[in-house]
Amino acid sequence: MKSKRVTFFLAGSLALGLLAPASHGFAADEPTKAPVVDAAHADAKLDRASKIIPRVVHDSRGEDVGRVMDLIVDSRDGTVAYAIMRFGAWHGQTRFAIPFALLKPHANGKSFVWNTTKDKIDKNRGFSETAYPDMSETAWARELHQSYGVEPYWQEDNDSTRRRNRDRNRSPQISKDSPWTNRVNEIIGKPLVAADAQAKQSDLGKVKDLVIDLEHRHVVAFVIADGKDEKQIAWASVEPNAKQNRFALRAGGDTTAQAPTTTTPRTSPSNTAAANAADRYLQDTSLVRADTFIRDVVKDAKGNEIGRIMDLIIDTSGDAAYAIMRFGEWYGQTRFAIPFVALKESSDGKNFVLDITKDKLDRSRGFDKDKYPDMADSAWAREVHQRFGVTPYWERKIGDKPQEVRNPWMSKDHAWVNRFSEMLAKPVVTVGAENGVHENLGRLKDLVVDMKSGRVVYAVVALPDDSEKLTLVPWTALEHNPKENRFAIRTSKEVLAQNVFKENTWPKLTDAQWARGVHERFDKDPYWTVFGTPAPSATATDLDAAWRSDSSYNKLFRENDVRTVRGKVTRVDTFNVDRRVRGKGRLVTLKTDDGVTHTVHLGPVDFLDREGSTFKVSEGDELTITGSDAKFEDENVIIASRIRKGNETAQLRSRDGRPVWDRGDGEKDSNP
Repeated sequence: MKSKRVTFFLAGSLALGLLAPASHGFAADEPTKAPVVDAAHADAKLDRASKIIPRVVHDSRGEDVGRVMDLIVDSRDGTVAYAIMRFGAWHGQTRFAIPFALLKPHANGKSFVWNTTKDKIDKNRGFSETAYPDMSETAWARELHQSYGVEPYWQEDNDSTRRRNRDRNRSPQISKDSPWTNRVNEIIGKPLVAADAQAKQSDLGKVKDLVIDLEHRHVVAFVIADGKDEKQIAWASVEPNAKQNRFALRAGGDTTAQAPTTTTPRTSPSNTAAANAADRYLQDTSLVRADTFIRDVVKDAKGNEIGRIMDLIIDTSGDAAYAIMRFGEWYGQTRFAIPFVALKESSDGKNFVLDITKDKLDRSRGFDKDKYPDMADSAWAREVHQRFGVTPYWERKIGDKPQEVRNPWMSKDHAWVNRFSEMLAKPVVTVGAENGVHENLGRLKDLVVDMKSGRVVYAVVALPDDSEKLTLVPWTALEHNPKENRFAIRTSKEVLAQNVFKENTWPKLTDAQWARGVHERFDKDPYWTVFGTPAPSATATDLDAAWRSDSSYNKLFRENDVRTVRGKVTRVDTFNVDRRVRGKGRLVTLKTDDGVTHTVHLGPVDFLDREGSTFKVSEGDELTITGSDAKFEDENVIIASRIRKGNETAQLRSRDGRPVWDRGDGEKDSNP
């Protein structure tokens, strides 16, 4: 294989220390060495800014209302003054400054709770991401806090939270001329220098992140990256140099002291063991860039070169379905679709091995490079896999996580959405449009394939301002827009810019902590923890017609009415999807924290209770359910598409509502 192939293996976790100041501020009265975490912060709920941006905010019923896009920090003592939010469904890409005191951390550690409604968000207070209001203006800040019914943050008396009393006459310390000193998205990436007695400066690295005390709502430390090393420096030890566009270590500031790590765990204690077990999957896999496959040599079992890979076919669900190969010495430029699972990596990882001979390769199955067969045809796809003696990729088990039962998800009318070579360089934009304009996020540069599962797990996006700047997006966050010939993501430039790297500085993709962080940023479950309810031995033809994709019941699922709710299961029961047929469905009653109950339809009982199922739902379970609002027999219900319990997720339907138990689009498989 070409030398640029990059394979990543897990090499353990990085333990971080923490410095916290006795007093917080760029302008402390006397520069002193920052001590270790004091009693005031021993039990603090600490989190990184990169985890908070773009954290979801939902109301008390568990419904998503918006996302945090940036944070505004007061320079005096590091208080997080505002969350810059967007409310996509209500106001598109328009930004709003929300007093940070209104956002309460959810117990799951992954979201905030703010019980608000659309009518409480005054659109006139909105602004674009490039035209922030003057937040140094006291009158503006006071009026904003009053409109939301909270005391101005700089006048709070917080003895109960063990912070010093505020000076009632002080005003916000937000810079009008150098706003980067207050905006977290612009603080990250700035250099940090230290000056000695002779005023000589030395580079200490760049700001990689901030550590935020969520309980007291202020920044306690900078996370500084110097090459591969990472350290934390107390907020009080650093001051901004607006003229030189960087930060400087204050005289006497400490860069070496360490302290016990008190950052909030990414999972609750009861789920830690499950998370660690799931993360072990990454130790046994390798992640490889798709671009390194193209024109890669394929050898036979004896080590003889037999052909080359010319393209990859990617199922819309993310499966690497086929390698498009040519066997030059045998059949010239004729192309053949080879099931990707039939290709094995060589022991040295330099090429693929395909155990086949010329007489076993049916020339009649070849095609011209400009005339591909209809790969959406399930009969064609099944026959190709049978010829190579492998299980169809859409029915394959991945360890103990079986695939959902379905047909190949290939586009007949828009072939580019499945051909890797035609995906490359396609534009990537935001899903929501403001004033009819989608924000340009960059272009698709590459894909990353998990070789163990044979699935695409990340899209590599080149940023629009500099094509050498790359970032990774979970494949599940990428949406195809075939009509407009581009991809879309529900995010913004600020989010993509948080984990930028260049060609020679790729992150360690199999580091579980890093990988979970990437998925959380896009509100996606880590790909190795997500699985469809197990594929039963029976085919879709065994299901009652009422459960098929084209049935009247399944048409109740509407993509535009999808929402997410969180709560505890108080009842598990069954229902009749259609009284004329025998098939029963499974439902649960979910009660949210504020006492609201929801009836949630999961799917056919025969399918969900199939022997060997690895995802069970019981009374008392805490669930996060995504699904479509629907009216069923005059009752308001939610038809679930995804269920999350702890660190496990079951995918029941695709984004547009296609059920995983129906692989036939409402028609019988022509080759069962």
